[in-house]
Amino acid sequence: MIENKIQENSNIGINNEYIKSVNKTRDGIMYLGMDEAGNGEYMGVPVVSCLAANKSGLQELLKLGVVDSKCLSNAKIIETVRLIAKSGYSTAKILRITDCSLNSSGTFDSPKITKRELIKPKHKMNIVSPVIVVASVCFDEQCTYNRVVSRYCEIKSSRNNWRDSKAFQKYYPELGIDSDVISGFSSDEIFMWQYILAVKEVKEILSTNGIENKCEYILDNCAAIKRFQKNMREEFGAVLEKDQNILKKADATFIEVAGASIFSRYLHLCNCFRLNSRLGIPLIESKAIVDNQIKTGKMSADEAQKYKYDLASCASESPLKIAKFLHANTNLHLKHFSKIIFANTHKILNELEKIN
Repeated sequence: MIENKIQENSNIGINNEYIKSVNKTRDGIMYLGMDEAGNGEYMGVPVVSCLAANKSGLQELLKLGVVDSKCLSNAKIIETVRLIAKSGYSTAKILRITDCSLNSSGTFDSPKITKRELIKPKHKMNIVSPVIVVASVCFDEQCTYNRVVSRYCEIKSSRNNWRDSKAFQKYYPELGIDSDVISGFSSDEIFMWQYILAVKEVKEILSTNGIENKCEYILDNCAAIKRFQKNMREEFGAVLEKDQNILKKADATFIEVAGASIFSRYLHLCNCFRLNSRLGIPLIESKAIVDNQIKTGKMSADEAQKYKYDLASCASESPLKIAKFLHANTNLHLKHFSKIIFANTHKILNELEKIN
């Protein structure tokens, strides 16, 4: 039984839901799980990952103690990625979007992407042996993400006056925003596109290695379900059903989704670490992770206090407090690390205008 093979490095012990779902899997099929990180954080580019594994690959993830990333500390996430790499059966690539044009209908077109190998497999890929393939997609810079968002919204004519257009134009002149600041944008629009890119890369890696098996997809619930279903059907002929392939809290039931969540979180952390060095400010813990650490007893409420004002999770923080912080640190600029789609960004710009 797989329960007896789980190593002592298991993060939170045996997860019965994962075991149940793995025991229901069949040989000869690739199971693709998808998840994202960085959507709710005020800073740091969003990351989407697709993890594909056969039955023995899923069993390998169980043995390595893979669980939903929200249940893990940052150190444990990094350790888990290293364990997956050491297993020798995995391969992982990072796709960084450096630019992208959009056609007249608002469809993302001709993306410029740089690829880097994060994990190289030690064993030749074979459907009989454990197979674990991961592709993660993110933007190279927050500026790139904001630029693509602004282009998308202009084409879609999704306009909503946020009352601070002059301040917005001053701080984001390169976006060329008109007097009506473009908003009303759902980040799920871009996530869906990133998911498609990640799935394409995973299937290409599998195909290159001679693995053309049937695929089954599992995705955590999202806002743009109908669009994603349409895109998956058009791109891969895949029929995804809500409550069957698209589920709430899929990362707590399906280990392939949990694995994808770990890689997404890992790369989001790496992006934040780089930003830490660049800006000299804490951008690491999100509120969801801190709350989960308290709930599971891994962090005391007192310890969590130091994260209370971390800018990475300050979507509901005082705009005036953040504006004062930015004003006191003149080397900082919102466009380098914050999302323009957050209403708080525009409130902060107004406060900066008042201070200046």
